[in-house]
Amino acid sequence: MKPEEHDLVICLVTGHIGIVIDIINDEWLRISFSSGIRVAEAEDVEIFKSGGQKRCFVDTCERQE
Repeated sequence: MKPEEHDLVICLVTGHIGIVIDIINDEWLRISFSSGIRVAEAEDVEIFKSGGQKRCFVDTCERQE
């Protein structure tokens, strides 16, 4: 299962909550955080399901200049 547009994600490094705003070539995700827009590989996102709700966690969320 891969993240989809409008999924909420939590950065495991910073704890910030973001939303997937675009999927690029099924490999990269554009995620909007309050600190700015970041691009992450889909393989860096882990999805957990609890109570029928999907939760996404990004394990790397490096700063981009």
